[in-house]
Amino acid sequence: MAIEAHLGLDDIDSPRGGCTTHFSSLLVERLSQDGVKWLDYPNLVRLNPNVPYRTRGNGAVALRFKADKEYAKNVLEIVREIFPSYIERGYRNTNPGVVLILGDPTEEIREFGAKALWRVQPLGHVRTMLTENDIPHIASGNGRGLIGAVSAIGNTLEDDYTYEYIAYRNAELTDEDRGVDPGSVAEMNREMGDKTFANLDEKTGQILIQPNGPDPVLYGIRGNEPEDVKHAASMIDSAQPVERWMIFRTNQGTDAHLTNLLSINKLRPYLSARVRGKVSENPRMIVGGHVIFEVEDESGSIECAAYEPTGDFREIVQKLIPGDSVELHAGVRPASRQHELTLNVEGMKI
Repeated sequence: MAIEAHLGLDDIDSPRGGCTTHFSSLLVERLSQDGVKWLDYPNLVRLNPNVPYRTRGNGAVALRFKADKEYAKNVLEIVREIFPSYIERGYRNTNPGVVLILGDPTEEIREFGAKALWRVQPLGHVRTMLTENDIPHIASGNGRGLIGAVSAIGNTLEDDYTYEYIAYRNAELTDEDRGVDPGSVAEMNREMGDKTFANLDEKTGQILIQPNGPDPVLYGIRGNEPEDVKHAASMIDSAQPVERWMIFRTNQGTDAHLTNLLSINKLRPYLSARVRGKVSENPRMIVGGHVIFEVEDESGSIECAAYEPTGDFREIVQKLIPGDSVELHAGVRPASRQHELTLNVEGMKI
């Protein structure tokens, strides 16, 4: 008898190589050979970007499929076969987690995943949940990847979503230059128009589809339809060949982490939130080019920061005056000896 299965994976990467999505592509290939029936594209779920111990992009993966019950129950054994030759045990911030849920994810799992998009979820909470519900899982290091693995399963992307085509290079070539051709990216960007996004910086010409680290990702193209990202990828030239590729359904580019509107007195370190208030101080520029200003609402006030890399946005912030009503899209930076609790502003409505 076939049964529905949801396999969540996270933190199978490090700054020195490896990649959760690449590992997932290896699993998809293996499970496809074994004849599972896929229920969805692989899901790539971007979690709270303000979590301090996040890996690159803070993205976790969920694979959803149907298979014979006995096969599905033993999928973690397939993961264990591949794990030893892939994960980097020597890096202290690589803490892989893999979770297998048979049947439809419970409301508890869905709620946990929804909260992980914008707040910090405790590792102890997820361990208790897995133990009490007898949910099969694998953990390495401190097991923090279990948080993302459960969260990916719980986020079934039923609201806004996009697609991402990720091309991978040979793992033996990760120390070499990818050589993605800027001209081909620019031409693809012109031809695809608004069917894809975040391909390059229109002002500087910087290529945005190509990562910089020594990981297997050659490039990634984001868009609104799977056919569009696949077609866009066919136009890209690179010095290194594409060894494999996979299309993910994802919340990338949807601002899923900014769905919660919070009053200032409800803000806590590392939350992602929208905050409405009025500017209470004239913006000022500090050493390093950062612009600092203050907003207040009925519950309190908080210092806000727009950083130098935000370019034109920082210039707009400098034009704010006391009394302006704003809605800030931001992450909460914890207090330190140098500053109080601060909103790191990534977007704004006036």
